[in-house]
Amino acid sequence: MICTVCGHLSDGSEGSCPRCGGALAAQEKGPSARCPSCGATVSGTPGVVACKYCGGRVDIPIGGPAPRPPPPIDVDEPRIDADPFRPKSSEGNNAGAAVGIGVAVVFVVAVVGGVVAEKHKKSKSKFDDRGKKSTSIASPQSTPNVWQPPRFEPIARKATVATKRGDLPFRDTDTTCDMRISPLPTSGHCRVWLTCGTTRVYGSSTSWIQCSPATGAPTSLVDPETTPDDGDAQLNVDLVKNTATFGDTNLAGVSYSATFTLQPTTDPPPPAPPAFSNAYYTATVTSRAGTPPFSASSCSIKVSPLPNPDLCRVWVTCNGKRVYGSDSSTTQCEASDQGPALLNDWKPSTKDNDAQLQADFRRGTAVLADTDRSGNTYVVTFKVTK
Repeated sequence: MICTVCGHLSDGSEGSCPRCGGALAAQEKGPSARCPSCGATVSGTPGVVACKYCGGRVDIPIGGPAPRPPPPIDVDEPRIDADPFRPKSSEGNNAGAAVGIGVAVVFVVAVVGGVVAEKHKKSKSKFDDRGKKSTSIASPQSTPNVWQPPRFEPIARKATVATKRGDLPFRDTDTTCDMRISPLPTSGHCRVWLTCGTTRVYGSSTSWIQCSPATGAPTSLVDPETTPDDGDAQLNVDLVKNTATFGDTNLAGVSYSATFTLQPTTDPPPPAPPAFSNAYYTATVTSRAGTPPFSASSCSIKVSPLPNPDLCRVWVTCNGKRVYGSDSSTTQCEASDQGPALLNDWKPSTKDNDAQLQADFRRGTAVLADTDRSGNTYVVTFKVTK
């Protein structure tokens, strides 16, 4: 008998192929050949005939069967009903079993190796060389998508005052200001300085403003919050219309605003103000609300420069009691050619263990305020003289 699956010859006593478990058929006499598709032995007239088992093309030679090639191994679709480890009853069958075992081992190694290789390939393709998941599965050597900061040349604009309202933090004679815009390494962030006369009225070496678009040269910049909210004034710049609005509301609720028209300029940026020595002021109380930590009608203010030009050390003393500042605290400040011009500490004591302080020495005004952890608030305004 011949196996219709693998072409193995047997006596048919077991009812199925002892090698693969396939169905058996009577062996045909006469010239025969091995089917290259299914491996079965096909007999018939010499010439090209169709395999009656699978329909494949079989070339039967003249003079008998061709040498039998080894049975094909289909690694893509292995038979699941064959058991290569089934014990055999005869020596010949044992030899066939040994061949079957060898074939099965080769098959398992090939399949397992292929699966492991494929999983390794997919695993590497999903992760970059740092072990982090990648958005691309092209290859493990592909560079992950890394955001690039906005790249543009610093922008310089001459800002001419168009309208103004309230007491602005620069002199009335300063009708033009200088605006500088620089990129920062964070998406959508820029640094802006607005200098009027010799006083920088907006921006510092640590501040930033939201600018759009997030990449490339900005067309608009917006800081909608006042000093009590974020420590800086409000600024809205439209580089398409070449306009800007600058304003603020201080701790005492007093507001000012100014609008500007912008023009490109090639002038160099304003020079940094010279270092100043310790400055001393007398602060006379003009109004008070709530319960401040002092009852005096007059206080003193001392301002000392620090190596960082954006910071000063400030002390406010009333009746011998220090009500603001310490030997280690710092306050944001802006200097001019006449010494300190602006002071700004917008955080309450619940955030930095000190009260809030704003001073405009050009205007001769100051505000000391605070809100403690119990929600108690006080506000004191001063007239400041040197």
